[in-house]
Amino acid sequence: MARVSPAATAFAHRENEALIVTPAFAPVDASDEQAQQIRQAAWGPLAPWSSGAYGNFLSEASAASVAATYPGETYTRLARIKAIYDPDNIFNQNLNIPPASTAQG
Repeated sequence: MARVSPAATAFAHRENEALIVTPAFAPVDASDEQAQQIRQAAWGPLAPWSSGAYGNFLSEASAASVAATYPGETYTRLARIKAIYDPDNIFNQNLNIPPASTAQG
């Protein structure tokens, strides 16, 4: 994955050595607190050695998830592209990046 420039695609974390996917399953009726405990049990031990995120494998679409998936220049570049192709932010039900004219970062 490091052979492609981070500026060539939306995937910014090409300098990392590995991409690790860890599924964590919660019962359908789990509370938010229980779901967070399950996530922490799966990812907590890896946190000291990890950075970034890959959007297709996230369990939430929070501002922190957006920042981890699209850091710095990647976010800025995607916000500019969004301003051209989706200036009204119609496609916003994902790891949303507002168009550059209204982007908060």
